[in-house]
Amino acid sequence: MSNGFGITAVRTRRQSPRPPAGGRLQGGFRLCYSNLIKMKKYVRFLALFGILAALTGPAGAREAGRIDRPGRAGIPVFGRAGELILIAQDDQGNLSFVAPESAIGPVESAPVVRGAAPLGIAAKAAPSGEIGAAWIRTGRNAVFELVYGRALDGRIVESRTVQATTDALFSPDVDYDEASNPWLAWVQGAEGRQEIVVQDLARGRIWVVNGPEDGSALTPKIVVASAQKAWVIWTGREAGCDQIMAASFLSGSWSRPVPVNRDARFPHMAPAASLDALGRPWVVWSVYDGDDYEIYGSFWTEEGWSGEERISDNGDSDMSPAIALVKGATPVAVWAKTGPAGSSLCASARLDGRWSAETTIVAGEAGPVRSVSVTALGDMVGLSWGAGGRLRSRILDFSEVAAAIRDPAAPEPAPVRPTARIITPKEMYR
Repeated sequence: MSNGFGITAVRTRRQSPRPPAGGRLQGGFRLCYSNLIKMKKYVRFLALFGILAALTGPAGAREAGRIDRPGRAGIPVFGRAGELILIAQDDQGNLSFVAPESAIGPVESAPVVRGAAPLGIAAKAAPSGEIGAAWIRTGRNAVFELVYGRALDGRIVESRTVQATTDALFSPDVDYDEASNPWLAWVQGAEGRQEIVVQDLARGRIWVVNGPEDGSALTPKIVVASAQKAWVIWTGREAGCDQIMAASFLSGSWSRPVPVNRDARFPHMAPAASLDALGRPWVVWSVYDGDDYEIYGSFWTEEGWSGEERISDNGDSDMSPAIALVKGATPVAVWAKTGPAGSSLCASARLDGRWSAETTIVAGEAGPVRSVSVTALGDMVGLSWGAGGRLRSRILDFSEVAAAIRDPAAPEPAPVRPTARIITPKEMYR
């Protein structure tokens, strides 16, 4: 039986054993065959209950890619060997690398960055497998610093200050071109306005991509297909409500920002973006539709952005969306849902040209779910989220639950198996 995207318990179908001759069991007890079958069903029920408890229960239960620790924000990335690593920020602003499972449980590095300002962190794995992170810290004399660092074996082995200014810096993001060169995007407050700044670190190119007419600019997300093709998407406003704005970098120059959404009657916010295998960006965001917040999405076409597509449709508040492309082809959106029944983590996949009905991944969280982040490697989907002052993560095998997403009434999918190889402390922290 299944209670959501990847949270699956499996009924065994082994043939029931025949009773020993005369009904005598080892130890001298006698049981009739029907009682033996009843006992087997009871044991099976206990096993099923245990599986569900392990998947939805408290910290300490084992599951592929599971982390449950105190913290404020986290970003999941897959390492070179397919291991899930969580780049976690604690309440003091320290950044650490956390490996979900090993023979001795979750393994955490010493803080690789201490006291980073709570103005945003970003991290991603490059095509080469290298992991990079960007963060903002405040220095002396009210100077803001944007820092980019390369990670190896759970350590920042090289870092550089990309920008140092008395202007306010916040909301950094990072992505890589086809040669694994890092590109950064961030917000910089300058002379009463907010600029979306993009920098190609390897070539030293830097741009301000939004115009002086923008009333605000927040939460930029950058996706880079190549040295000559990139997009940045953010929450912006020229007049009226917040919109999802985007600029494209094609053939050496940035386009004028355009709205991704077409319905401008209500506020749109909190975009997330990812590229498919063809180098096309997919975007999801949250929008207030007059009743509550729902999740919408769009993607890039030869003519520009597609019309927005509604992903969630319920009476609850859907916020903090994230998106990843499974095998570079299947968009999977994940978001936080809050309503009278409590807080949960939900997901939808775009299959056969349309978004599936939402599926609950995690239910019954204590407190609002926030800081949702998702990444994909092959069929594996790595998730992280925050709730109740804790950071959590897990790995789901998308291929084994896709049938259930297509048709909730379909037969039960195969069990979720821990396909990721979990790294050991020796491998991660030399």
